[in-house]
Amino acid sequence: SSSSSSSSSCVVVCGAGVIGASIAYHLSLRGVHCLVVDRCPPATGASGKAGGFLAKDWCDTSALKHFARKSFELHQELAVTFGDKYGYRRLDTLSLAAAAPELHRRAKKAKLTSLPEWLDGYASASSVMGSIDTTAQVHPELFTKTVLNAAIENGSTFRQGEVQNIVRSAGGAVSGVVVDGETIPTDTLVIAMGPWSSLAAEWLPIPKVTTIKAHSIVLVPPKPVRRTPSLLTINWRTTNGSTPRYTLDPTVQCMYVASQSPCRCLLERSMCCLLKEPVNGCQPLLGNSPAHFAHRNSGQLKLASCPSLPTISRS
Repeated sequence: SSSSSSSSSCVVVCGAGVIGASIAYHLSLRGVHCLVVDRCPPATGASGKAGGFLAKDWCDTSALKHFARKSFELHQELAVTFGDKYGYRRLDTLSLAAAAPELHRRAKKAKLTSLPEWLDGYASASSVMGSIDTTAQVHPELFTKTVLNAAIENGSTFRQGEVQNIVRSAGGAVSGVVVDGETIPTDTLVIAMGPWSSLAAEWLPIPKVTTIKAHSIVLVPPKPVRRTPSLLTINWRTTNGSTPRYTLDPTVQCMYVASQSPCRCLLERSMCCLLKEPVNGCQPLLGNSPAHFAHRNSGQLKLASCPSLPTISRS
């Protein structure tokens, strides 16, 4: 927060995820130098493990309509600026209701010519969620690092460290930030720490941020999957009656499978919990998931992660 700019101090951005990196980049285009601070390397959290999905009009019924549409257009402009550094691509997005193999007898085979050739399995319903005009995808980790590196080339800096507190002037305005015991002068502070933004509530009156846990895996199929302009989301009915949602992204070398916990959970204060989290939470994705739709044979597990996603109350 700031009421004026100062030539003697930079903007301090707390968080080196996609939001913090993007803010630093766009400020650097305007000649504003930023110091980006994070306890971990860039894109360690959800910004490096999400699906990187972009939708133009899915927020049209909410207050985020204009932001979402502008973001979608901006991604297209950035893809021209940076080229093919982070896999930006327009694609068709399909939705499928499917069942576990044990429930195949009660499911009907989908008879849709629009389904991609790599899809193999039983479906009860499907629909088109978006086209190449309204949906796209990027590699989230590569995108985050690309824009942050561009900000650094424009004069900004990245520092790995922990933001511990803020310093206020006699009038109450922000005058500095404490990083690993060192006070760094600034009158402009950006909180972009994802779910860890809730920790900043100890210093600033910000909205309460809660956490939703997600699970994702990256599989390497035994045979290469031809890259297609299609993304598939599946409401997957399991034998225990639950219906998690998965995202299948076929690329040349891997298959991305993800599901999201329907409930909020406690936030690990230390990122070490994320970096060392066991694969147990991802076992359902391996043992009973629509990954079998992509290939009849099991794929090799390349990566398993359980990132924390930020969310705030709609009120």
